[in-house]
Amino acid sequence: MSDVEKIYQYLKEADVYYLATVEGNRPCVRPFSTVKVYEGKLYILTGKKKDVYEQLMVNPNAEIAVMGKDTWIHVIGTMKLDERPEPLAAIEADYPGFAVKYNQDETSPNAVFYFDTGKAIVSSWNTEPVVWYL
Repeated sequence: MSDVEKIYQYLKEADVYYLATVEGNRPCVRPFSTVKVYEGKLYILTGKKKDVYEQLMVNPNAEIAVMGKDTWIHVIGTMKLDERPEPLAAIEADYPGFAVKYNQDETSPNAVFYFDTGKAIVSSWNTEPVVWYL
């Protein structure tokens, strides 16, 4: 299993993770649940009208954090918008509520970003951290 798939599995098992972006000089953190591996990259889905979309367009630095049962993961990297319809359709297929909720016409108001660079650090109270690369 690749490092990206390990990160994906960790986030899926947690169900909800916290995504941090940057607005001006302050961090912005919010809960997220959409995640997918597509073409070997870790993707998220968001709405084009959401603050997170605008924040990532201005500053691509992002972090994800989530606590598991005995460990936690911290994903650090830069994200890139993917405007192709294929990854958008793939992630919307995994989260049909988002497609049904938002799609009012032929053009999706959703967007997908993927981690272009980065790493994930898996930590616990009892063991040395493990690093997985994006």
